[in-house]
Amino acid sequence: WEEIVTEKFYHGDILNPGYKAENSENVNDNYRITNRISVVIDAYLYAHYHVLKYVELYGVKWEVRSASLNEKRLVISLGGVYNVEQT
Repeated sequence: WEEIVTEKFYHGDILNPGYKAENSENVNDNYRITNRISVVIDAYLYAHYHVLKYVELYGVKWEVRSASLNEKRLVISLGGVYNVEQT
C-alpha cells in the first residue's frame, strides 16, 4: 500500500481569515488557522474533493478539516499544520 499524492494548483478567495493558539503539553503551542478557502470547482476537483488532505497557504501546508460544495465553488475549512507522518 502506497499513498500517491497528486498536487493541483487552484486560486481562491480567503473567507474569515484568522487563527488560534491551542495550549499543549509540547514546548510550543499548536497553531490552527480558522480560514475557509473558496475555489471555483472543476471536473477534477468535483470528483476528488472528498480526498483532499491539505491546502498550501502562506507557504505552509494546512490540513483540510472539511469541504463542502456550494453551487460552482468548493468551500474548504482549514485546521492545523499538515504533518505527513501522522497520516
